[in-house]
Amino acid sequence: MAEDDADVPIPTSLIGERTLTELLFLLRRPFPPATFRSRKIDDRLVRYTPIGAVIDRLNRAAGAWNFTIVGATLETLPGTQHAQTAEERVCIVVGELTIPGLGARQAHGMAAWDVAEDPLTRAEADALRHAAGLFGVPLIEGTAKDPSSQQPPADRQPTRRPRRPRGQTLGGAAAAAG
Repeated sequence: MAEDDADVPIPTSLIGERTLTELLFLLRRPFPPATFRSRKIDDRLVRYTPIGAVIDRLNRAAGAWNFTIVGATLETLPGTQHAQTAEERVCIVVGELTIPGLGARQAHGMAAWDVAEDPLTRAEADALRHAAGLFGVPLIEGTAKDPSSQQPPADRQPTRRPRRPRGQTLGGAAAAAG
């Protein structure tokens, strides 16, 4: 659990405890620097958010959420016709994260086929992490905005742009020019 999230109570009811603005604010809060982990990919060090911190953020911000595996497959890396070694195969998972009030987002996760670790579990965690990122959960250190400058308004719901009905054209100068 991220230490910044310790002061955020987990909602007791599934729906209606928080406004959409508050929910988005909680999802998008930056993690403390100690939360991030490092992993070596090729010859570079990459910092990332561990899946446990992402799950804890979803629990504390949304309370109710659902992650479903849409599909999983084992693929051969491009450039190799027939996978001869485990390093030439990759597990790909497509998952869908649903947060009530915010909708659903699909993302994919990948993991190299490795005998030492379960690639399906790693790819699933990667898909969940990426889907949470589509809701604004910071996945890489330094990508979140400063929460002190983004206090959620207590009484304001997010506004939506009015949509033009299908088939209707723009009026005014645009119509006169055509």
